[in-house]
Amino acid sequence: MLLPNNGKVIVIDDKIEEVKTLLSGLSSEGVPYLYYQDEGLSDMPAKPIANVRLLILDLLLVSDQSQTATQVVATIYARLKRVLSTSNGPYILLYWSTKEKEYGEAVKKALRSGPMKKYKPLLIMSLPKPSTYAQVTKALKDRFEKFKAMNPLMLFESMANEAAGELVNMFSGLHPMNQDWNEQLTSLLGKSAIAWTGKEGYASLDNAARIKKALATVSSTLEERTIAKLQLSNTSGYGVSLPEAPPASAKIASAMNAHLHISDCSDDAPATGNVHIVSYQRKKLQSLWDELRNNPATELPKDARLVMVDITPSCDYAQPKDYSRFVFGILLPEAKARLAKTRLPVFLTKLPMVRNQKRTFRLFIDSRYLTTESASMPKLLRTKAYCRLNKAIMADLLADVSKHLNRPGYLSLG
Repeated sequence: MLLPNNGKVIVIDDKIEEVKTLLSGLSSEGVPYLYYQDEGLSDMPAKPIANVRLLILDLLLVSDQSQTATQVVATIYARLKRVLSTSNGPYILLYWSTKEKEYGEAVKKALRSGPMKKYKPLLIMSLPKPSTYAQVTKALKDRFEKFKAMNPLMLFESMANEAAGELVNMFSGLHPMNQDWNEQLTSLLGKSAIAWTGKEGYASLDNAARIKKALATVSSTLEERTIAKLQLSNTSGYGVSLPEAPPASAKIASAMNAHLHISDCSDDAPATGNVHIVSYQRKKLQSLWDELRNNPATELPKDARLVMVDITPSCDYAQPKDYSRFVFGILLPEAKARLAKTRLPVFLTKLPMVRNQKRTFRLFIDSRYLTTESASMPKLLRTKAYCRLNKAIMADLLADVSKHLNRPGYLSLG
């Protein structure tokens, strides 16, 4: 198991002298960690730590006096709630085996059911106390064999952390660190926000929103920097062999597609890529289905939905201009998407199957149906979008729409 370089290793033990060697080993290897020891929980974080990957603790955290298994479980549960988010993701729980016979099974059982199940780890393991860093890493390597597919993802987590740090260094180093460095950096952040929103849009924002837009501009190169670091990394020693032909899992693939193609941005304001469900224009929905269906006798599915995808250039919203552009399409649940033609007309674009809001669906976009409307008129722009397509898939979609619009056509005599 690769240990992340972003400080997401947590050690909980009330006797620092018994874990000092381990903590020194983590430090010498450049692995950041968080250490908590107070029995009264006064040094615990105000809110849970995100994305913890390794949690090391003593089963007997309060005192050396005899305790019941129920008391031990309650003590550990109180700490898990303070340091782990319920959406933390996979982590390894390593506890010292000093009291494993008395309490180990009770802790494992509690993590399998009841309220502690929310913090169930990917792997539970124990080691004698005290253990060195070398002993911990060896045990992790030996026991992590079944979960080694996590190693490349842990590498990515570390590389993204490094790339973000380098980006901050670059941005803050554009001006010499002299007496007006803070003023110049503040000005640079303001200009970055204007680049994202436009001058008029910037003027209408409060300070908190301006900072968010500035950081959005800063983050625009984070992906490229992370990929560049990954290209230079050595991935040969992870013991992970990717299959030649990975078996298909429609549910997992559609969920992954949602992460790849649907933006996590929750801003309800009009924005490029917003997908709105339209409850009117039944004839247009039927027309789209007539072109799409594989069998002419197949009726329009009751759960099909007409959608409008916002294709307004983001700079138009930043200025702002009093119009929005949309292209129509049809949203089909997974089962009904199989009723579509295999070979589609050139004006229809099929987007990947995605899973959003516990619903798996596919979008088909029809380049024939474009509309431009005043931003102040349609109710559509004042309703919450169903989802938002991200920049990459929007670029591909716009290329398809543009190709359809720009075809000059020609006359031909047969």
